[in-house]
Amino acid sequence: MEFLNKIVFIVMCCTVFAFGQDYLWPTNASKALTSSFAESRRSRFHAGIDIKTWGQEGYPLYAIRDGYISRIRVSPYGYGRALYITLDTGEIVIYGHMQKFNADIEAYVWQQQQQQNSFSVNLWPGRNRFVVKQGDLVGYTGQTGIGYPHLHFEMRDSANRPFNPLSKGYQLQDTVRPIITKIAVFPINAYSQVQEDVRPVIFYPQRLAPGQYRITQPIQVDGQIGFGVDAYDQMNGISNKFGTYINQLFINDQLVFDAKYDRFSYDVNNHLKLDRDYRFMSQGKGTFYKLYRDKGNRLPFYGSSQLFYGVVDFIPAEGNSHYTGSTYPADNGVIQMTGEQHELKIICLDFWGNQTEVTGVLQRNRIEPQRSDEPNISADGDSITAHFTAEYFDTFIRLEWTFSRIPDFVPRIVANMTLDRSQPIGLFRTGERTFWGVLDISHIDGPVRLDVHAGGERLIQWLPFTRVEVNEDKEIRSEDGDFAVEFYSNSLFRDIFVRIDQEAPKSSEGLVFASQAYTLAPQDVALDDGVSLRFTFDPTDSLSDKLAIFARGRQDRWYFVNNKKDHRLRTLGGNVTTLGTYALAYDTEPPVLYSLHPSQNARLSDPRPTLRARFADALSGISGERNMQLLLDGKRVIAEYDPEKASLFYSPRQDLSPGQHSVQIILRDRCGNVTRREHQFYIP
Repeated sequence: MEFLNKIVFIVMCCTVFAFGQDYLWPTNASKALTSSFAESRRSRFHAGIDIKTWGQEGYPLYAIRDGYISRIRVSPYGYGRALYITLDTGEIVIYGHMQKFNADIEAYVWQQQQQQNSFSVNLWPGRNRFVVKQGDLVGYTGQTGIGYPHLHFEMRDSANRPFNPLSKGYQLQDTVRPIITKIAVFPINAYSQVQEDVRPVIFYPQRLAPGQYRITQPIQVDGQIGFGVDAYDQMNGISNKFGTYINQLFINDQLVFDAKYDRFSYDVNNHLKLDRDYRFMSQGKGTFYKLYRDKGNRLPFYGSSQLFYGVVDFIPAEGNSHYTGSTYPADNGVIQMTGEQHELKIICLDFWGNQTEVTGVLQRNRIEPQRSDEPNISADGDSITAHFTAEYFDTFIRLEWTFSRIPDFVPRIVANMTLDRSQPIGLFRTGERTFWGVLDISHIDGPVRLDVHAGGERLIQWLPFTRVEVNEDKEIRSEDGDFAVEFYSNSLFRDIFVRIDQEAPKSSEGLVFASQAYTLAPQDVALDDGVSLRFTFDPTDSLSDKLAIFARGRQDRWYFVNNKKDHRLRTLGGNVTTLGTYALAYDTEPPVLYSLHPSQNARLSDPRPTLRARFADALSGISGERNMQLLLDGKRVIAEYDPEKASLFYSPRQDLSPGQHSVQIILRDRCGNVTRREHQFYIP
């Protein structure tokens, strides 16, 4: 094996010298990728590139330059077995999801695991413990941690900031152009319109030729507008979808926005929720790169550091703007475009310069609301009712009414913010009985009462919300007082308008609810550092130790959040990074053990049998090694946990003595429910 490794090393070094590269490719598994730098990972960026290992493990990993092993981390989660090498340049290289380290490192890690009595370790061996030369074997590819077999290859500068490893001169085969699937157009505020409405609109471009797309219908815009693109890249012979490297927006051949995804800081890693449109992403409508810098965004990718860079204000040719109270002032990066028609062009490039563009026509068009002429008199005939909906956006609410019969006059709507402050709402008619309007709430603290005059009657609707400002500490309570959410100075990227609805939760298998279900909105607005939830509970409840906060997910499934109790205040709390639906529930169900190997009374020929347990806990879950213990002959062993297979396993390093032995599993979930099982087995 060592001879083969030397041969591989010589071949790879020859490749390095042939191309004049200073950095060795980290493995001979492949030069194909499965993920690129700065792709979306739910609420963070992918900090490296993933190298394809063809669904296999065990490919050798090499030091790409001279340096030393500065950190070794072993965990069931994240990068699994990970190696950190500090290079002679001061840069840091990370290999993630490794199967195992080289023999010297493996022995050192095992020793440290024994000393710490823990499988998970985070080690800093010092610059002289493991010195490496370019091409040295440091370990093997695997699939530890989360994910399929592959190598996560990450590079950071001396300040620990990730950058694109491809910038180091590696040559990969890629002649495939990016694919553009969708274009999004966003009204920025209450005074903007797209396709004669304030809702964002998704357009599906038509492919004309390789690298050429066209939006065939005119895009009607007015006021301040933002754009987004849903696109991905591919490589030769690889079906995986990658992120793009450069995105550009042109209006009339004028560059108004550009982004290059080459480096970032972990301090702003969660700002992915501002770089990709969080609302569409949370609604499952696509992953759109925003082609403008939104509020709170401090990422370094963009061609300008100006706030609102990329937002375009489409105004009449005479230049008279009627958008008083505008959300994004023109002197903060917003570009004004006068005239009635404009050419749109969006360009996406991959790292190798393969380019795709989409074009279209922007037509400035604005519809004005109808005049409300409903008289203040009672009308004869049937009474009128209305179905009312309110769609909350960042700084405005779209309101819509469908009346039970055709009104004789255009309804009159008045929004009452305070006792002495009100404003009429202009209406747009979309059907015989349907009207919509928009309310700018950017300077309203809430709530708002709507007086609806239609058919000679007065209907009242409420818009219940509370404004929470950036950098503000604020607590909001539910109507019954049993639930509270607390915002902190670092909770938000921008001001938001919070609502709390409550209802009886639907039954869920295994859970018994102990509170109402409280829905915190807006659920489609990104949070920065999250918020704190707090429930009131009865400490005299004999099952209070089984209480926990659960969040409702898709298909009405509930997931554990936290069960931290303050018995003095009689509260149970937890922190969350998204707004959603939460409730208190009891977990009285112990973990489920599916299998324990060796089986009861098994007679084994292998004196080093693998001890293995498969289990699950569908409610509060099991957290930490101390709560999933595997024992051999009554002594806890340092077992490895595979969260994707929900299994715990251990293989002795020495032969077991002939005779009877025992394997025992002890599982404890977060609410203290315990499952135990023990098997006897025999070694001949």
